[in-house]
Amino acid sequence: MELSKYIMWDDIWENEVCLETSIDNLEDDNHLTTIEVIRNFINDNDVELLRDECYLLYGRLYFFFSETGGQTEGDTQGWSRDYSFVVDENFSIINANYEQG
Repeated sequence: MELSKYIMWDDIWENEVCLETSIDNLEDDNHLTTIEVIRNFINDNDVELLRDECYLLYGRLYFFFSETGGQTEGDTQGWSRDYSFVVDENFSIINANYEQG
C-alpha cells in the first residue's frame, strides 16, 4: 500500500520543517549549495508545493515545489522553476536542489 497519498504534505512542510534551523545545521557540515537553495527558496513566493510528487522513502520525506509559465499557442513548452528537498526524521533539510527549464 502506498502511504504517500495519505500524508498531509502541506502541514508537515509548514509546521514541522524549519528552514532556518536546517541552514544552521548544514553550516556545520559545509553544504553551501544546499544552504543557497534554501535561502533562495525562502525569498521565492511564487512556487507551489506539488503534493502528488512528494513521497516517503526509507524514513526520508521528499518535497517538490514548482512554478511554470510562459506557455502560449506559439510556445507550448514555456518555462519552469523547480525546488526539491530531502528531509530527515528530525524534519531537517539534508539536501536541496534547484532547476530551471
